[in-house]
Amino acid sequence: MKKSDNKNDAPIDKNQPGIFTPSEIVPIVNGKLPVSSRIKITGMIVTVRKIETKKGLLMAKFEFKDLSASINVCVFPKAYKKFSKLLIDGKTVGVCGTVNCSEFRGVISYELFADEIMDI
Repeated sequence: MKKSDNKNDAPIDKNQPGIFTPSEIVPIVNGKLPVSSRIKITGMIVTVRKIETKKGLLMAKFEFKDLSASINVCVFPKAYKKFSKLLIDGKTVGVCGTVNCSEFRGVISYELFADEIMDI
């Protein structure tokens, strides 16, 4: 079996010690958690996009995955200022935030609004 050179393909160890209580992404993206629920999850940052707001402040969005699924995470300017150094593709982190749900053209999607990101 060939080992992948892509750091984003590295498996996530669900038993890795950390300060966050592991919670799977699947219940979030399946709509099993109420909107505005505050949750803590551990996983890997897959793709980070830095965004400049109309006011000139920086924020970010990234895809976040664990062993069960993936979800988009939004880091608004206040949290971005505190945690931007941790937003690295392929990095395993803990994320604490609020579940958000939106609908566009009949498609429902779930996102996590992060207010805390911790190095694991």
